[in-house]
Amino acid sequence: MPAINLDLYIIRDTEPLAFRSDHLNAAVDSCLRMGRPVIVEGVMLLDVLDSIGRRPDFLVFVEKENRNDSNMRKQVPPYLKRRRPREGADWVLEWSSAEHDAKVARAHLRSIE
Repeated sequence: MPAINLDLYIIRDTEPLAFRSDHLNAAVDSCLRMGRPVIVEGVMLLDVLDSIGRRPDFLVFVEKENRNDSNMRKQVPPYLKRRRPREGADWVLEWSSAEHDAKVARAHLRSIE
């Protein structure tokens, strides 16, 4: 299944964060013309899809611990409050880094020894 990562369409150093919507729309149209579903993933997805006149048929919200991107730190919380994607998601996943998972596993092993 084709997948489109919104990071490829971000216009760097823009505040508020801006995307190359015309390019994204062309990519989505191209995928849909193949008659197959397309996955669009990335930050502020609902705003970006609105900008190209699209709505998701199915929404997965991925919550990541410890976001470190300072550019996003200011823009994502207002988006989450305004759009409430977690609450509207069909599926919610909690994701953490492999390093975090390894720390949790080591702590668990120490607790059962």
